[in-house]
Amino acid sequence: MGKKIALLPSWYWPEHVERHIGTPMAFLDEYLVGRNARRIGEAIALISNTHWTYSALSQRMIAIAAAVSGQLDGDGDRVAVVANGDPGTTVAVLLGILRSRVVVGLLDASLSPAEAESAITRLRPRIVAGSMPPQWPQATVPSIAGTDLLIADTRELRCGDLGNRSPALLLPSRTGYLAQHSHYSLLSAIIATATFFRVPEGTAHLSALPVLTWSGLLAAFLPFYVRGTSVLLSDRDPHALAELIVTYQPLSVWLPPDWAWELADSAPRALISAIRQYVSWIVIPVEQPYPVGQRKRLRKMLHTPVLPLYGLPETGPAAGTHPDWYYLDAAVGIPITNAELRPVDPESLDWVAIPWDMVREAQVAVKGPQVMLGYDQPDVTERYLKEKWYLTNILASMDANGMVYLHQIRKEWQ
Repeated sequence: MGKKIALLPSWYWPEHVERHIGTPMAFLDEYLVGRNARRIGEAIALISNTHWTYSALSQRMIAIAAAVSGQLDGDGDRVAVVANGDPGTTVAVLLGILRSRVVVGLLDASLSPAEAESAITRLRPRIVAGSMPPQWPQATVPSIAGTDLLIADTRELRCGDLGNRSPALLLPSRTGYLAQHSHYSLLSAIIATATFFRVPEGTAHLSALPVLTWSGLLAAFLPFYVRGTSVLLSDRDPHALAELIVTYQPLSVWLPPDWAWELADSAPRALISAIRQYVSWIVIPVEQPYPVGQRKRLRKMLHTPVLPLYGLPETGPAAGTHPDWYYLDAAVGIPITNAELRPVDPESLDWVAIPWDMVREAQVAVKGPQVMLGYDQPDVTERYLKEKWYLTNILASMDANGMVYLHQIRKEWQ
């Protein structure tokens, strides 16, 4: 295809990194955990408040699926997952419910009672998995505490008949609608990111991101793909983060952007020392333009590559900085493996038929196997998905080397 649809020049692609890679026709839980349990069962898969081997995580995943499916009526049921407390428990519960082949929605425990009631009404779950905050409306829908699911007995599992390309996970989005992802699109995002960053097999990776977000799920699940260890930070504590880094020596650390820029000004010495000694790169998922000066400051302070990864709940990861190009500051990076970026005229919403590097600023459209299936409202989907290209709300430019620069959010495009 020509440069007009924003593919990168072949000579500026990272060495030994595939531009395109296939995604297996598999279910997320089985591909990431089940098969590893059979191959490297006693290897540590997940570390949070507890340690989980792949075998233990797989067994618990099956038990959770059975416990949840026993309370469901049949196909088309939805289950909501609440993230509060131990992120490792949340991951285990989510994987177990995904294994039951039902549609899963995500609820943020920080929601106000009114927001929670609205979210539950939109999701229409049969049950809620996880401990609902006491201020939430308790009688709206029955719930099962996450800790109860962790001790559930294994029983006969009655799975739904969802395929791996059917809607399986509903992610809240900036539009107010739910982005529908399948096992296939979620797995595609994980494989594309691991391929782009060239993540070695058997490595540990640490995430301080909220787990029930597109980026938090990506960071938590990616280590399973490389048969490594996912280390999850429970609290936003720089000293706890430093201790985890020293103990488990992760290859990468994933940080929320607001905390990362804060650490650029106030990181304790112990954390700086731990990152310099053990961490190969810092990943910062972003959904909008970021403070270039803070990125540069953080990179120089830590002596470690700081890699923004642009994406949205609808698109998953779309563009990022490769570790070999750690010296970049203003550019968010290039389209990652499997992702294509195309310029759109922000006024007419027509495709821009000239090369990206000749465009001063354009609205970005993203295409790839990691992009959502659509929203939970078909009429809204038609507005945002154009010939399988998702129209984002970001205005950006791209130079002749394929580097993407995020300019501003188009606030009226909601």
